[in-house]
Amino acid sequence: MWKATEDMDLLPPGEVHLWKMNLGEMQPLFPVLKTLLSADEQARAGRFYFQTDRQRFVLGRSVLRLLLGAYLKQHPSSIRFDYNEFGKPFLRSKWKKTTVQFNLSHSGEVVLLGFTRAGAIGVDVEKIDRKHSGLDIAKRFFSRNEYEKLERLEGPLQVEAFFKCWTRKEAFIKAHGKGLSIPLNWFDVAVLPEEPPQILSMKEELGCLSDWRLIHVEPQQAYLGAAVVQQPNAAMAWYQVTRNLVEKLCRRFELPVGHLFKAGSSS
Repeated sequence: MWKATEDMDLLPPGEVHLWKMNLGEMQPLFPVLKTLLSADEQARAGRFYFQTDRQRFVLGRSVLRLLLGAYLKQHPSSIRFDYNEFGKPFLRSKWKKTTVQFNLSHSGEVVLLGFTRAGAIGVDVEKIDRKHSGLDIAKRFFSRNEYEKLERLEGPLQVEAFFKCWTRKEAFIKAHGKGLSIPLNWFDVAVLPEEPPQILSMKEELGCLSDWRLIHVEPQQAYLGAAVVQQPNAAMAWYQVTRNLVEKLCRRFELPVGHLFKAGSSS
């Protein structure tokens, strides 16, 4: 399902592009990729206490800039973001006419990115913790319907269903752009193994149910994710961020990476 590609300049209005990236594969490129970040992003990266968190932020945000740069045909370092009151980033007014919407999530070694030109988008990915069923969280924050479904499951099925529910809810509230100001029990998502991925119901304050589409995402073993888009009939394209793609984009934007790729390229 996930395709490696080096030709991804076009983002048709009716498509949603999902990208997955393995952080370990991009680690050797950290010194160059971090130069793409703006001053405020550099400052934010410096505030992370753990080096792994700092590197995860830098690699995720720099590759986001590379992909946006290709879609917008702009140098990645020239792109500027604004943020709404809940912290969701969006393109500054200079690029608003492009209508490119995007979202990013990371967990463990995986980064998930989503792009579309029409409607809102939210993505979430989580590394599955097999030691935790999540029932205590579900009882406090999920809807009664979701909690009762989870309670009926046992063992690995219960754990997987919890993370399925959690990522779907996170993706939905990220698509809305209002974060946890939206109570998680205001809407129901499918969680059982036999249920197709979908939003089952929502309060009218959240809009019209038929406007939204929920997509199940499995980026790699031991991870679950979800994407939610405000265009129910969108065509999906699934891509993998590879070293070859990053090399091509870095060279296109004249970043000094030749010595790094010569030393560490896996192509």
